[in-house]
Amino acid sequence: MMRRNKTDWKPCPDRIRTIQGEVHVWRCPLGLSAKRAGGWLRVLSSDELIRAGRFVYKKDRVQFIVARAFLRVLLGRYLHRLPGAIRFTYGENGKPGLPAHTIHGPFGFNIAHAGDWIVCAVAPSSQIGVDIECPRRGLDVLSLGDSFLSDGEQEALRSLPVGERITSFLACWTRKEAYLKSMGKGLQVPLDSFQVSVRPSERPRMVAIDGNQDRAEHWFMEEFAPTQGYAGAVVAPGRNWKVVYRDFALESRASHEKMSVKA
Repeated sequence: MMRRNKTDWKPCPDRIRTIQGEVHVWRCPLGLSAKRAGGWLRVLSSDELIRAGRFVYKKDRVQFIVARAFLRVLLGRYLHRLPGAIRFTYGENGKPGLPAHTIHGPFGFNIAHAGDWIVCAVAPSSQIGVDIECPRRGLDVLSLGDSFLSDGEQEALRSLPVGERITSFLACWTRKEAYLKSMGKGLQVPLDSFQVSVRPSERPRMVAIDGNQDRAEHWFMEEFAPTQGYAGAVVAPGRNWKVVYRDFALESRASHEKMSVKA
């Protein structure tokens, strides 16, 4: 099986809801103008506004505003709430979640952003993780591998032709990050305590957890690309998930607020 180089992104449906057995991965461009992004400030919480004001560079500030607005609008569509009414909780390692009284049944989400894109994975599972990386040149992936990969992953990376190492390292890294994010424990889980597939000829999968291959078989993993050249991975416990990839665009605040209530 060769590495996926194109993802089938479907348009956003009128009605958004979780479906048993499905993971929804949404992508949204971060490239709004400062003026359009400013229109979304009213849906942000006071602490988010403070965080936005701390950015030195306008591009970083705009991307933060767009990212938070996207998350609020998207979750509002699932939960039938106005974007500004969404309240977040945070785990001890900073993973965002939702208060139990605001959701009915299993519900989880996770976000990642790189370059000019943000993605959000939503599923009827509290353990969902997603990560993306944008193309990079000149990475010393062997040195990075020595620091951040397991012995098996390092061996697989070194066995590849030089021209395949950067893309394979980024694919490997997104898989490891997505797993860590699904666990919500950050670097409390040692990076060399689990192994993912690396070679382009292998399907994306967990190989072993603490040296145990049986434990790894109980995790689902799929790779995707937010756009050409990017690497991405989504991870969830279980084996039979179907992943649906969808586009999302921030339009006018009024139209999205109307859809959030009626969805």
